[in-house]
Amino acid sequence: METFELTIDELAYEGFGVGRHQNMVVFVPYSAPGDRIEVTPVKRKKRFIEARIVKIIEPSRLRTSPECPYFGDCGGCQWRHVRYDAQLKAKASQVSSLLERFAGVVVPDIEVQASPVTSNYRIRARFHASLQGLGFQRLNSHEAVPLSFCPSCSERLNELLRYARGIPEFSRVSQVQAVDGDIQLLVNLSARPSTALFELARRIKKDLGAVVFVNNRPTSPKRYVSIKLPFGPPVRYSPGMFIQTNPHINQLIVLYVLSLIPRSSRILELYAGVGNFTCGLAEVTRITAVEGSRASCGELKRRCKGRSAEVVCGPARRALEGMDRKFDAILVDPPRKGLEEEVVSWINQSDADTLCYVSCNPATLARDIKRLAEAGWSLESIKGFDMFPYTYHVETVSVLKR
Repeated sequence: METFELTIDELAYEGFGVGRHQNMVVFVPYSAPGDRIEVTPVKRKKRFIEARIVKIIEPSRLRTSPECPYFGDCGGCQWRHVRYDAQLKAKASQVSSLLERFAGVVVPDIEVQASPVTSNYRIRARFHASLQGLGFQRLNSHEAVPLSFCPSCSERLNELLRYARGIPEFSRVSQVQAVDGDIQLLVNLSARPSTALFELARRIKKDLGAVVFVNNRPTSPKRYVSIKLPFGPPVRYSPGMFIQTNPHINQLIVLYVLSLIPRSSRILELYAGVGNFTCGLAEVTRITAVEGSRASCGELKRRCKGRSAEVVCGPARRALEGMDRKFDAILVDPPRKGLEEEVVSWINQSDADTLCYVSCNPATLARDIKRLAEAGWSLESIKGFDMFPYTYHVETVSVLKR
């Protein structure tokens, strides 16, 4: 077995530690900056090597106990072995690096707001099934790691994990989407319909008191669970809607975004979801909110009833066709793929002079900032928020002006 010694310099965006060996970049999972390690290559490319740790020769001072027996096997977290303050620093560095590399923007000191809660913070998860139970997939694999508990998941999600360990019928299911509502759990089973599948749904409902769906279809008259958001009435959540995974940091993000939007102005919000920002903004200004998901848009309309909000249902690029461009500010919160080219073009031709961009992917954010800069937009501020502690993921809120 070929091995060589390596010192880890930093953490890369997708969670790997990065070192250099004989003029080659080496990516090593579950390593930490400052580690001196012995590694063996598992994949060689023209410009880089992927390797795994054989032995830790000298551990980094940034290492800490993972406090999870599944860490290193389960792929749900990448950084449980890294001190939390170092995780935040790494996320700030990664956002800065991506902005400079893809947008040509230098932002040396980015603040990443810590999550107020770092254990049991997840109220939403997509689990994969095996004969032994439910869990997340292994790193670089489609194989599920059966879990008895997850320290990042809420107690009701952990109750589902414990329950599934004793029921081999879960292996018939390809995925289980679970959302922890304010008073009960929602479980959505994805699998080929069968008598056994509906019997499993009946058992989950009886034993856990959950609202159960099969392939996005309800199995009982109760069709939703209630989830409180910072503003507006509780969301009546059902499959097909999007809800933030970490409600603790989401509260801070919503309040921060509201502080950035000019009052007494006409606001356009794209990718509004169920109204995470809309309901709060509608209390202080006029807003037009656009949402592409039929389920989310129906809930958005219900939650905005009686408020100064106009709701438009349909994909952003289509909803913008023929829409009045006379807005003072625009708020966007797109999925990981970022803004479609048609949306960027429309924003560039609008009358707005303020753009607030909420992003869950700093790589596509950097790409979009470069596109927007071509029409005179410039980045005024950016702040990170730790939506997913112990992972490489980071949420950002940017303000662009022109």
